[in-house]
Amino acid sequence: MLTRQAQHGKSLVGFPSPRQPADLAWHRWLVGHQVTFLEWSLLRDVLTHEQSAPAEEVVRLLDLYSALLLYAGSCSPALYHRIVRPRMTQAHPAFSGEWARDYQGLPRLLKRAADAGPPAMAQAARRNHRVHAAVAAYLVPEGASLLQQAGRGAGEEPSQQEADLYDRFFLSRRGPVCRHALKAQLLPRLLWVIADLESRGLYYASPPLSREALPTTREHVVHTEETIQIRLRQQAVQLADSLETNTAQT
Repeated sequence: MLTRQAQHGKSLVGFPSPRQPADLAWHRWLVGHQVTFLEWSLLRDVLTHEQSAPAEEVVRLLDLYSALLLYAGSCSPALYHRIVRPRMTQAHPAFSGEWARDYQGLPRLLKRAADAGPPAMAQAARRNHRVHAAVAAYLVPEGASLLQQAGRGAGEEPSQQEADLYDRFFLSRRGPVCRHALKAQLLPRLLWVIADLESRGLYYASPPLSREALPTTREHVVHTEETIQIRLRQQAVQLADSLETNTAQT
């Protein structure tokens, strides 16, 4: 029922989000990352298990990742430095997104696919990189990540303990799951994001990022801002259809 509402552009109910800006900042950081981990898993599956990665699917998943970057980082710089960054620092002084298990090795797979694929794939990868850069520059204008502040270089493989810590921070438990189970985990979280955006909008405590972004990243941010809801809704419907088909066949 909820996915049909998403399909027809109707408002979703039953997925309340926090009312206070500080609570919402943390909620979006947490849920945005959880959804991103699942999107990365789908993207990795496409890139590694298809003989030739379907360009349309890779572009779609990359653009969803770009949308989730905006969602997770949609708080103001003040809220980020008061609510989000201190919690990461408390977890570990060098806390880094590079510790995410689902992301490890993904840039190499994407580069290989983009080099061999059509221009649209390289364009989506470039758009994703620039949206990421715009969010980082806005939230951390001084430009230094926690990893850099701790004196560590980018690209270093995290330890088992660091990867475990990263999972615990984002309330993620690991175990072997099939593609059907992965999609079943993704769909309710995706609907939660859609309902949150409908209720509060993308930006709730600051102007749109596109107003603040540098000219080199602005058009990519604008494109992602304008398409975020339709991309999320389309994936929700696709996931629901896939899950229903799989269930009917078993």
